[in-house]
Amino acid sequence: MVRMLLAGALMLSSAPAFASPPPAGSAQADMMAPYAEWVRGLVNPTNGQGCCSLSDCRIVEYRMTGDGYEAFIGRDTFAAAPDRWLKVPENVVLHKENPTGFGVACWAVWYEKSSGFFCFTPSDGA
Repeated sequence: MVRMLLAGALMLSSAPAFASPPPAGSAQADMMAPYAEWVRGLVNPTNGQGCCSLSDCRIVEYRMTGDGYEAFIGRDTFAAAPDRWLKVPENVVLHKENPTGFGVACWAVWYEKSSGFFCFTPSDGA
């Protein structure tokens, strides 16, 4: 079953700076810090490259549709985000164990190749 975060749990006191990790002490930094090593080990299934680091990976709300996954890429989580649901390209979905228990998207506004997604992992890794 897909677990979704409540939007309020992701509210940050200020938006993170472009291409930098979540602000220290923010909800995102606190939630992702224990998983830094896991994030560094994420690899894009298509090109074999690393999915980046904590500077680009965040816990996100997501949902399953008839066409696959959609993730909410919001400004409270990513700088310069479109603040809407984006279709996650199937070629960036990682089907592996996810110790966070939440959906994790590695995304950047400048990465146009796959709607900004480097990688996406659903909460259950399925």
